[in-house]
Amino acid sequence: MGSLRSRGFTPGRLLAVAFVVCLPMAEARANDWFQYNGNLGDRASTETIGTIDWSVSSPPLPDWEIPITNGFSSFSVVDGKMYTTVSRVHTDMVTREFCVAYDAASGTELWAMPMSPASYASGATALGEQDGPRSTPTCDGERVYVLDNDLRLYCFDVGDGHVVWSKNIMTEYSGRTIGYDCAASPLLEGESVVVPGGGNGQGFLAFNRTDGVLAWASNVNEYMTQASPVAATIHGVRQIVFLVQHRLISVNAATGVELWRYTVGYATAAGASPVVCNGNYVYHSTSYSSGEGGVCRIDWDGANFSAVEIWRTPYPTLSNHWSTAVYYDGYIYGLYGHAGPTTYNLPLKCVDLMTGTVMWSHSDSGVGDFGPGGLMRVGDKVVVLAANGNVVVVQATSTAYTEITRADMLDGKCWSSPVLSDNRLYIRSITQGKRFPFSTIATPTPTPAPSGARLLDIYE
Repeated sequence: MGSLRSRGFTPGRLLAVAFVVCLPMAEARANDWFQYNGNLGDRASTETIGTIDWSVSSPPLPDWEIPITNGFSSFSVVDGKMYTTVSRVHTDMVTREFCVAYDAASGTELWAMPMSPASYASGATALGEQDGPRSTPTCDGERVYVLDNDLRLYCFDVGDGHVVWSKNIMTEYSGRTIGYDCAASPLLEGESVVVPGGGNGQGFLAFNRTDGVLAWASNVNEYMTQASPVAATIHGVRQIVFLVQHRLISVNAATGVELWRYTVGYATAAGASPVVCNGNYVYHSTSYSSGEGGVCRIDWDGANFSAVEIWRTPYPTLSNHWSTAVYYDGYIYGLYGHAGPTTYNLPLKCVDLMTGTVMWSHSDSGVGDFGPGGLMRVGDKVVVLAANGNVVVVQATSTAYTEITRADMLDGKCWSSPVLSDNRLYIRSITQGKRFPFSTIATPTPTPAPSGARLLDIYE
């Protein structure tokens, strides 16, 4: 692999500014949650939790409750609207995946647009009628992007849902299906929407978010997983990290040129995204028989990047089945274990980033296990949506499991992740969606960016 210097790129020439990953729209607000792994790709909110006055004995009353038909998608919330994917019977009498838009304040459905048939290569027998879309929509304030189970990438207008542009990755870019089908969510990075799933020599694809023109295709020949890619600035270079089958691969965010790769254990499927920690450390986790958890350090020698193993632990001790972990102050917090159709023995663990040492593990067996739910970080707290519908707030500390509060908030299986926007918690299951007031002190809404504001071109 050639050096970045030979192409005219050096870390010193890149503007490593915090807002290069912010939503590039005049209406962007820090309190929006515009893509699956959050605005900065780390499943962390920039909001502040105030006083929480709800508990098991006194659960909060929802602002609204809406029916949901199947699937494991989460919500994205942007500019007063929210988006998710469901399965429904279309007017053609075919059960299809739908991208659905709602008014965030009332839960009123605004529009629903059909996509591919809701049929899945694997998993339907075990999941039955509960099976459904797994990918979460991404929104830039003007358009909504969805990668469905058949690797069709749609761009919908936020106003009425009409299709602005679409791409069939299978037919146009020699895409390849995988067991359990696609669950990866599109990544919004600058002016591009980035997805995995392409064939030989075009494994990763970036499209202009406005018109769908191909911006770049990475010259890799790798099979995708269910994990969503994440963007980060490492050693001054903006890059996108993908978890593919058997390895991590990072590419230049502007060109798609490969920067580094690292071999990981893999079997069957992997749904947890990589987590970039403490600047240049990357945590990964995969499940099933050959899965593992581990951390590599990304080095730069002035010409090339390299990935150096720090530690790895074989399945199942530090395997995230599909729930992406979060990082805070030297430690990783995640739901660990392998979930079967009815087996939810997945404890919440705190893991030392540098050693892989489990600082504590809480199985929660007395009140219903956490299971393969989802989580996010808000400041120094971890918010967990358990598979049984419990929402649990835990202090992010390595000393001991310290629970702040919990409440049973949802019915139905919850294999999705919670979202916080404007001090409101958005959660869903396979049967319902709800919005709750989270704490009694809300963070003031940030002032919108000046009209016409755009991302800086980090290569200028």
